[in-house]
Amino acid sequence: MKRWQQALAAAAVLAGLIAATSPSGGGTDEQPMVIASMHGGNRAEPVYLILRGQLSGLYPGAVKQIKVTLVNDSRYPVKLHRLTGKPVTSSRRECRLTPANLRVLDYRGRLPVTIRPHTRHTLAGSLPVAMPTGATPKCSNTHFTILVSGAGSRRHR
Repeated sequence: MKRWQQALAAAAVLAGLIAATSPSGGGTDEQPMVIASMHGGNRAEPVYLILRGQLSGLYPGAVKQIKVTLVNDSRYPVKLHRLTGKPVTSSRRECRLTPANLRVLDYRGRLPVTIRPHTRHTLAGSLPVAMPTGATPKCSNTHFTILVSGAGSRRHR
């Protein structure tokens, strides 16, 4: 396994653990997720971030916002250029993952964003997740797994 693949796998596992222990948003329509950066080599290089998080409490016509917090544990700044989301699982067989039942919309916020070394930064924007008004009522209060991915770069001094 190449070094960047090991770093990506370690970051994904760490990010998942951090996200799983994060508070659930306290009844608001925002779902926090945390993505950790990776350690790397000695030059400017691409950074890819992957995280799975759970989202629930949706019903036809509802929209929830996924807030993303980035943790840069390296000694170099990381610049995030792209952030996207995609639904990957549903807890109910009757609620199929189709655009008619669930949509993860484009990130709403300013990009690129630079995260300074050894800091934690909550992005000002969010990823909206919408259940269209025509969605089957069987999708109400279903738990969805959302894959959040991002791409950026790390600058070495």
